[in-house]
Amino acid sequence: MTTTDAELAPNERACVLQAADVRQMRDITVPHGVPAHEARRGPWDGTRGAVALDGQGDLPAHITLAGGDIVYELDGFAPDRVAVYRYAPAKSPMHGRIMAGVQQAYFEAAAKKAAGGGR
Repeated sequence: MTTTDAELAPNERACVLQAADVRQMRDITVPHGVPAHEARRGPWDGTRGAVALDGQGDLPAHITLAGGDIVYELDGFAPDRVAVYRYAPAKSPMHGRIMAGVQQAYFEAAAKKAAGGGR
């Protein structure tokens, strides 16, 4: 579903959440056995919606989700003027726990494959 300008309140702008880019990946260590693209992915990547403007009428620099555990930061605008927020793993307190779960899944898949149970 796409948010259209007709659906937005006067103090809202359309936005999309996307995976981290090079700037957001600075100072991030990718766990052993996990492909780098997995560390870039945020839990809500691809979500479209609306973001409320701040008191000065500007877009907020960050959007926090999951009680502040997941952070997306403003990265600019898409060609259609939709605000682009990118996952900010270095600013997301939950990122380490997410990566531990991803790493465990990769280890289990590798063990299954080594035992002859996978592709």
